[in-house]
Amino acid sequence: MCKCVFFIDGNQIENVYSFSHLGHIIDSRFTDNRDILFRRNSFATQANNVLCFFRKLGFVTRIKLFKAFCSSMYGCELWSLNDSRPIDEFCVAWRKALRRVINVTYNCHSWFLPLLSDTLPIFDELCKRSFRFITSFCPAFFAVPL
Repeated sequence: MCKCVFFIDGNQIENVYSFSHLGHIIDSRFTDNRDILFRRNSFATQANNVLCFFRKLGFVTRIKLFKAFCSSMYGCELWSLNDSRPIDEFCVAWRKALRRVINVTYNCHSWFLPLLSDTLPIFDELCKRSFRFITSFCPAFFAVPL
């Protein structure tokens, strides 16, 4: 990659490999890997806090707190769903945390987690948020005739 030099009023603009804009991390290769990694780490911190402070509460209460404190995923609507590796890592972290919150073994199949927690599978939730984001720009295109 060539290093271009730009100037404004005689001052050189610094080249950076990643930049945070409105909370979304943009990198020089136009991938979402750094942003997804950052969101995964933030999610893990939030999930650990919920477990640390509310472990002794009941099953239903822990799930409600998990949904409330760990489901923001700010900016996931902008993630490219084509690059599966970083999104898969995020989904694995989500399922591990959910298993810990609802107190089931690590080998409990991931198909049971949405049923036990009354949530969508995490990848489906990401797709739903992306679809809502896209349809908010052109709702007439996606309107279903009656």
